[in-house]
Amino acid sequence: MSGIHADEKTKSTAARIETLHPVDTEKRSATSQNGEDEISEADNKRLRRRIDWFLMPLLCTVYGLQYLDKTGLTWASIMGIIPDTKLTMDEYSWLGSVFFLGFLAGEYPLCWAQQRWPLAKVTGLTIIVWGAVLGSMAACKDFKGLMVTRFLLGFLESAITPALTIFTAQWYRVSEQGLRTGVWYSTQAGSVIFGGSVAYAFAMGSLHKTLSIASWRALLILFAAITVVVGVAFMFLIPDSPETAWFLTEEDRKLARIRTKENQLGTTDNRFKWYQVREALLDPAVWLLCLVSLTIMIPSGGLLNFYGIVVKSMGFTAESTLLMSTAGSWNVASVLFFPWLAGKLRRRALVSVLPMLIGLVGVAMVWGAKNKIVRFIGYNLGLGYAAAFGLAISLLTSNVAGRTKKTTANAMFLIFCGCCAACGELTADCVGNLIGPQTFRQKDAPGYVPALTSIVVLYCVAILLLIATHFLYAHRNSKRVWTEGNEPLAADSEDLTDRENPHFHYAL
Repeated sequence: MSGIHADEKTKSTAARIETLHPVDTEKRSATSQNGEDEISEADNKRLRRRIDWFLMPLLCTVYGLQYLDKTGLTWASIMGIIPDTKLTMDEYSWLGSVFFLGFLAGEYPLCWAQQRWPLAKVTGLTIIVWGAVLGSMAACKDFKGLMVTRFLLGFLESAITPALTIFTAQWYRVSEQGLRTGVWYSTQAGSVIFGGSVAYAFAMGSLHKTLSIASWRALLILFAAITVVVGVAFMFLIPDSPETAWFLTEEDRKLARIRTKENQLGTTDNRFKWYQVREALLDPAVWLLCLVSLTIMIPSGGLLNFYGIVVKSMGFTAESTLLMSTAGSWNVASVLFFPWLAGKLRRRALVSVLPMLIGLVGVAMVWGAKNKIVRFIGYNLGLGYAAAFGLAISLLTSNVAGRTKKTTANAMFLIFCGCCAACGELTADCVGNLIGPQTFRQKDAPGYVPALTSIVVLYCVAILLLIATHFLYAHRNSKRVWTEGNEPLAADSEDLTDRENPHFHYAL
């Protein structure tokens, strides 16, 4: 392509790829001509459809359960956990934050375990243990017990998003990843519908004296049982990689690898490489996405953990608040529509600005309106960040290559969602959620003006960061080597990072 060229370092890396593979240009061309390394469009569609049917339902269920279990505290706060365990409002805030301290602590060791041992087995076992911990939370009688179980829940659930991003990168082409990430990420809205409805049913059962235990305890026990069952299913039904897929024939397994070779993400090498850790830590694009995560998830931590309390303070009854909590499920449409739009326009970072603007308008409505219905609608619109966060995850999935670099970047991204005191790829998500509940202070009730002010500022910063991310990736693409037709695809087997591989194309 005219006007696009490589600098000397890129040319050197390209030459190294050719040196590493002396079979190379001539043999690769012959292979392509024979069709051995190609997949027909009919086979591609057939395989993608089969993978969707066998993989996506469980990935969606697991992510939905993670969100359900994480936000169970919100429903429990309306159902009586605060008086039953003699919590103060400040202690309740810490129950929201300690989850993400555990998230922060678990991110690196569990990401390392996912790299070291079979991915599906490690993830399935983690789900089973987290279900058991959630069940034990139902037996807690004071603040100390709740703090321990919430910390452990965060520790265990920190493994889920990194695992799902790796599964998505393994099985789908870059052009397919945005929508699939949006689909499994959208299940959090389905969790809101399911969780709110079940919580309402249990609350009504408690009101009519048909439950032998507190309604919030029954709710947590049910969620725990479902989680354990799903964890067992995950261990036995989800393959660790396309090469071990029980639902594909031997020929289809080969085709599954061929169809994702163009990703050049280097996900086939399980060795831990320290230079890739260093590259992730020094990559400005990774840090931009981490900061996006931080600025989105600080508001998330407060809006979600205090959803029930804030909505109830608007003048609704406890039972009405539980039922109305399902209104947040409008995000199902948002989280599916915006990834679809981003795929059509091929502009994920810029499209993600749109749901952030919706969230900004929603928070402004809560801040400025007096009518409780308008404020309630605004509060739910304020959760519009969900689609933007899902698109940010998909950018990380598509634009970070190298198995160790991807694992590290994932850890940094999610940890930032939890606590700035530590470092990592998934870090951003954890830091934000750790800080978020602390912005909603008891002395600021019922208006919570300082919290709403901070959310408006952070949403604006997130929008600027997303725009900067787009232009950084566009700038990198302008310096890449482009070849028509048969690009060298050695990068996948050589486990090259996106910065090492001169033929890597960043999704915008």
